[in-house]
Amino acid sequence: MFKFDIKQNILDKSLKDSQDMGKLRGSITDGDGNIAGFIGEYSVHEKLLLSEIKRTKDYDLVYKNFLIDVKTKRTTVNYCNPDFEASISNYNPNQQCDIYIFTRVNIEKRFGWIAGYMTKQEYFSKARFLKKDQIDGSNMFIVKGDCWNLCYRELYDIEDLINKQNEKININYHFPFVFNPTSSVSTTSK
Repeated sequence: MFKFDIKQNILDKSLKDSQDMGKLRGSITDGDGNIAGFIGEYSVHEKLLLSEIKRTKDYDLVYKNFLIDVKTKRTTVNYCNPDFEASISNYNPNQQCDIYIFTRVNIEKRFGWIAGYMTKQEYFSKARFLKKDQIDGSNMFIVKGDCWNLCYRELYDIEDLINKQNEKININYHFPFVFNPTSSVSTTSK
């Protein structure tokens, strides 16, 4: 995991972008997390020096020809536990992206973490499906919307992606990957 400070210029740009965007369709938090989402995107962009911000409905960044979607959660705690979970809304499984990068931000304390990354196909093959209003047995959280969760400890460190800047990254699937809920992906909660 990589801890970062939320710089004033990133906070300012995120506030403006959030106001300009409004509520995103399919948002688990009904748009309340927009500022955090932009902070996550800008912070990942800053960490991946060669990335370009694109912000399409399918991905946020392009890095080494890979389409990256950044998923961010807000937090009020001062730490990021490897047992915390990454989440992808069930509204999003058919996004045309290659890699998900997961961040967590504490806006009040002005810091956050890049928890890690994973290819889309691998994420959905490992994640577990949770229904809205279900109690997640791993953390007793009441799920706000249908989603796919995976512990941060199962993600790859962002430094691994950065260290491969001059290497071809091997992603073992045929793009575009299309999510199929009737495939062998487990849809039961642990």
